[in-house]
Amino acid sequence: PPAGGALPEMKGFLNGSHIKGVFTVRALAVRLVALVLAVSAGLPIGREGPSITVGCILGFGIMRLVATPQVRRVVDMDASEAGSLPALMVDKERLVFAKRIGCAVGGAAGIATIFNAPIGGLLYMLEEVTVTSWAPETTLKAICCTALACLGNRALLELCGKNVTDFLIFTHGERRHMWGWQDMPIFIVLSALMGAASPMYTRALTAVFTWRRRRDASPGALRRRWPRVMKVAEVAAYAALVTCAFGAISLVSPCGKDPWDAEDVLRMGCPPGEFSHAAMMLYNGPEEAIKMLFTRNDATEVAMSPFTLLAILVAYTLFNVGMMGLPVPMGAFIPFMFVGALGGRILGNLVGGFHLAFPMAEPGAYALIGSAALLAGSLRQTLAVVVFLMECVNNLDMIAPLLVAVFVAHVISKQINHHGLDEQLIVIKGVQYLDAEPPEPLDTAAHTAASLCGPLPAEARLPSIASAAAVRRALELTSLTSFPVVQNDSCVGIVTRHRLRAALMASDAKKARSQDWVAHLGSIASVETSAAQVGIEQYIENTVANGVVATDSENDDHSMLPLSRVMDSAPYMLLENTPAPRLFPLFTRLGIGEACVVSNTGTLLGVLTRARLIEASLEAEHHGHSVSAKRSAPQRL
Repeated sequence: PPAGGALPEMKGFLNGSHIKGVFTVRALAVRLVALVLAVSAGLPIGREGPSITVGCILGFGIMRLVATPQVRRVVDMDASEAGSLPALMVDKERLVFAKRIGCAVGGAAGIATIFNAPIGGLLYMLEEVTVTSWAPETTLKAICCTALACLGNRALLELCGKNVTDFLIFTHGERRHMWGWQDMPIFIVLSALMGAASPMYTRALTAVFTWRRRRDASPGALRRRWPRVMKVAEVAAYAALVTCAFGAISLVSPCGKDPWDAEDVLRMGCPPGEFSHAAMMLYNGPEEAIKMLFTRNDATEVAMSPFTLLAILVAYTLFNVGMMGLPVPMGAFIPFMFVGALGGRILGNLVGGFHLAFPMAEPGAYALIGSAALLAGSLRQTLAVVVFLMECVNNLDMIAPLLVAVFVAHVISKQINHHGLDEQLIVIKGVQYLDAEPPEPLDTAAHTAASLCGPLPAEARLPSIASAAAVRRALELTSLTSFPVVQNDSCVGIVTRHRLRAALMASDAKKARSQDWVAHLGSIASVETSAAQVGIEQYIENTVANGVVATDSENDDHSMLPLSRVMDSAPYMLLENTPAPRLFPLFTRLGIGEACVVSNTGTLLGVLTRARLIEASLEAEHHGHSVSAKRSAPQRL
C-alpha cells in the first residue's frame, strides 16, 4: 500500500483530480490484509484511515458498475450521407461525478463503522470534500449508507457473539463528565496548548515521511537488490522495537488495583489482584486506552499518575511519528485522539491534585477536551470531531466546552501552520489538489485568466468538421485533455480527449473492416476466371461509390469527422481580464474542468484547465512568489 496511507489520494480524487492505481481490486485486497497484520502487530497507528480508503474503493467500484451502462451512447461520426460510422461514447464527466459520489459515501460508511457514528461519518466526509464540492444529493445517500453500515456492523458482531463496545470507542459505566464555569479557563488553556503543539506534531510526521521518500529515491545496494524484502524487514524490525519499548515501560510503571477482578487484564509482573495500567493502555490498542482515559475515576486512579501518563505519551508519540513513510496502511485520527487524551488527562490529574475548595471537572473531561483540541489543530476537522466524541462518551453536556476547544485549537494552529496533516501530505506526494482559495501570491487582480492559461498550440484548435489526420495530430499533444472547436476565431465548443479518441477509433475500425473485406474479395478473385475477376472489381467499385469500402484517399487519413456531434456546445467562457480570486471558486464550487479564455471581442485566446490552476498554485507556494511574468503569453488567433 502507499506509504503513509492513501487518504491524500482519496482527497485529491474527491477534489476533482484523476488518481491512478488506487481504485483497484488488488489495492483493496492488499490494504485489507496489511491492515489486519499492522493492527495485530500492535503498531501505533489508527485503523480509521484504511477503513475510509476501503469504503472509498468499494463505493467507487459499485458506482462504476451501476453507472457505466447509463452514460453510454452511440454517435454517428460519418460526415457524409453515404454510410454510417458508429462510435461508442461514454459521458466521462457524468461517470466521474457518479464515482466521486460513490467514493464519498463509501468513505463516510467506512469511518462510521469505526465509531458507530453515522452522523459523525457524514460530517467527516463533508469536511474532507468541503462544502463547496459537496453535491446536495450526496447528503441523503450518505445518511442511508452510514446508517446501513452501522446496522450491518452491529449485526455481524452479534452473530460472532461480540458486543459493539468491544471494538468501538465507548465509555464504561456512568457518564459523569460534569463541568462548571470554573473549568472553562483551564479548558481554554489546554486547547491553546494543544493547538500550538499540533503543528509541531504534524511537522514531525511530515519530516519523517519526507526523509523516507528521499531515502527510497536513492536506495542503497541492499534495497536495490531486494526492495520488497527490505521493506518487509523494516516493518518487522520496527514492530519488534515498538513491542520491546512498550514492554519496558509497562514493567517499570507502578501497578494498580484491579477492582473488577477480571481475567483478561495485563499484569506484566504485578501481583494477583493488581494490573499494569501502562500495559493495558499500550498493548490493548489506542481505542481501549482512550476508553480508560475518558471514563475511569476509581481505585485505579493512583496508577494513572502524571509520570506514567507522560512516559506513555512520549513513547507513543515518538513511535507514531516514526511510522510515517513505512509501507503500512495507517490513519492519524485515533493516534491524535489518544495523544490529546493523554495530554488532557495529565493536566486533569494535576488540577485534581491541588484539592481546590470548589469542585472541578473530572480528569476524564480534560482528556476529552485534549482529544478534541489536538484533532482540530492537526486535521482541521471541527463539527466531525465534536460529533464523534459525543457519540463516544454519550454525554451531551460536554458539547459547549468541546466547541470552544475546537475553535481555540483551530485558530491557533492555523496561525502557526496554514495546512493540516492531509494537506501537507498532498503537497509532498504531489497529488493534484485545488484549494477553494488561491494562494497569497496569486490572490491579486494582476493574475488573470489570460496570464494563467498558457499558450495553445495550433494543432489543438480543431474545426467543427475535422479530418482524421488533424484529430490524430491533436491527440499527440499529451499535455492537453480538452481541445477547443473553433469557427471564425471563436470557440463554439470543447471536445475532450477520450471523445476524440473514440471517434478516431471508430474511423480506424471502419477502415480496417473495409480493407479486410477487399483483401478477402481479392483472394477469392485469384482463383476465379478472368471474367469473374472483372465482376468482383466492378463490385468493389460499386461498393466504394456507395461509401462502404475505404478508398486510397481515405486511407491517407483524410476522412472527415463531425466534432460538433460530440463536443460540449456550451462551454464555460472566461474573459481574459478575469482575476484569479474569481477563477478558483468557479473551478472548485462548480466543478469546472476547463474553460475557454476569450478576449473582449470574443476571440479565443486559450483554454484554462484545472490542472493548470493547480500547477500555478504549486509554483506560487513553492517559490514564494507569483508565477513568472516571463511565461509565454497565449497565442492569439
